[in-house]
Amino acid sequence: MNTPESGLQAWYKQAAVDPERNVLNRLAQRLLIGLGQATWFLRPFPDFLILGAQKAGTSSLYKYLLQHPAILPAYRKEIHFFTIPALYFKGHNWYRGHFPTGWVRTQAQQRLTGEASPSYLFFPLVPKRVHQVMPQAKLIVLLRDPVARAFSNYHHQVRRGLETLSFEEAIEQEQERLGSDLQKTIENPHFHSLNLAHFSYLLRGEYVTQLKRWRNFFPATQMLILKSEDFYDDPQQTVMQVASFLNLSAWQPNSTIFKQYNPGIYDKMNSQTRQRLSRYFQPANEELYEFLGRNLAWS
Repeated sequence: MNTPESGLQAWYKQAAVDPERNVLNRLAQRLLIGLGQATWFLRPFPDFLILGAQKAGTSSLYKYLLQHPAILPAYRKEIHFFTIPALYFKGHNWYRGHFPTGWVRTQAQQRLTGEASPSYLFFPLVPKRVHQVMPQAKLIVLLRDPVARAFSNYHHQVRRGLETLSFEEAIEQEQERLGSDLQKTIENPHFHSLNLAHFSYLLRGEYVTQLKRWRNFFPATQMLILKSEDFYDDPQQTVMQVASFLNLSAWQPNSTIFKQYNPGIYDKMNSQTRQRLSRYFQPANEELYEFLGRNLAWS
């Protein structure tokens, strides 16, 4: 059984996961990352990754999972190292600098560390890159109804000031916006498409293609694939399921943090648009259900 966290450990988790909360947290994160870069050789690769999908609950799952006293966070929740060429070609030592030292992970009774970059599931070169350095890593995936995920993704880009089209216009123009950028990312490891990163509302929802890429490198026993709607309905149960998958000790999370959980509420999608997208995703969803061996019941 793990001992309760000290005040310092709890503050460290808060500073690393929520640096925008106050100036001290932001300063702490910068100091931790700077120290990590100088001492990368003391820092093993992480034990687990939350791969995505984007807008499927990954941030909340990561935050809730950090309640467990046997987990320390990365110094930045979303590193996107394996996705963004400008980061990837900084090298593996740069990446290792974002995680606690092996000594801290042992002496503080913190056995595991990991990160959550929701771009990892989607981008084609990531599975091979991860396997080259972390072949034993545990991988966690949240899959959300692709119609709802696309709508949430769209509103996310609107809030960021990156999307000026209506939702209907955006999905109509997606193929033109993306062009051959996905193929270019496969052929040229230095190529990075901002359009692919920002406007792939529908393409990101074709999960089965993405999961098959990962299964080419990692066995099913190292992957936990969860339904986002189950997480929204009962986040506590999902967090405990993830803890079990990571072979963590018996643990009862503090249920108070789950009471105000909200996956995001927007104006209703146009009913005709919803029907159109349901039809669009039906073949990919059916292939996904067959691949997983279970029906996720997305209408």
